[in-house]
Amino acid sequence: MKIIKKAEMPDGTRIQIEDWNKDYPRFYPTSSIIGCYPIAKISDKKWIKSGKTFRLALDFESPEETERAFNSLCSGTRNIIDFKNHFEDKRDIQLLRGSEM
Repeated sequence: MKIIKKAEMPDGTRIQIEDWNKDYPRFYPTSSIIGCYPIAKISDKKWIKSGKTFRLALDFESPEETERAFNSLCSGTRNIIDFKNHFEDKRDIQLLRGSEM
């Protein structure tokens, strides 16, 4: 995995555009992933603990769409939950919102 660009959202959440193409070209033909590292509001049943950072991936159709989303997260005009339709793991919504799993 190659990191294309790194930044921090206004709330301090670290984000980065990732290129997984060389590792998994069949699944990631373009650099269309934003890796986010928010704080979990609840624990899951395995590894993620409440109050700790966890990895959340946003999967987009194109590098252009990824770049637009990244810029809106950096500027604070959009929040991670606004992109819930792009979550690779839909359970991450619960970790962000604090609802039971």
